[in-house]
Amino acid sequence: MNVYELNLKGKEHLKSMYSIYVIVLNNNMEKYYYIGQTGDRKHLSARSPFYRLTGHLDKQESSTQNQIYKGIMEKILKIKYDKNTYENVENYFENLQLKMYNFPIFEFNYNATNEEHTEKRQIVEVIENILLNELAKIIGKNRIINKKYSSTITIDENINEKVKNILEYILGKEI
Repeated sequence: MNVYELNLKGKEHLKSMYSIYVIVLNNNMEKYYYIGQTGDRKHLSARSPFYRLTGHLDKQESSTQNQIYKGIMEKILKIKYDKNTYENVENYFENLQLKMYNFPIFEFNYNATNEEHTEKRQIVEVIENILLNELAKIIGKNRIINKKYSSTITIDENINEKVKNILEYILGKEI
């Protein structure tokens, strides 16, 4: 009998929080990166990083949250949805090592006001965009799975320090 185990230690990946996460796809030493953030634009919610990861891997064509699955198809395998899509992506997964790094920025408060939520979400979004741009400069846009991101500049030292710390950590671990 085969048994496959996923071991999530503690609640760090399951807890609602405002955070930046970096997902590294390593397939035969070919690495691709996805940078995301938690904090919903439409709802007072900041779903856990693990919840976001599961959505990113949804294989349904109609999904609006499966950026990693579609990134694998479009950027890595260079395929579109057809009758062989699921099998082709599963074959890519065969040698895949996926790592997720989570960087909490703010605690999530279920009793927060919409204004408090929006303020925290916007700060995390700025950090995400700066990090995407800085990482793309270092490793190249072709190794970033994210489809869209805008260039963001800030003079906020706290934000710049957070970006620097995240970038240094990822560069030390994965590049």
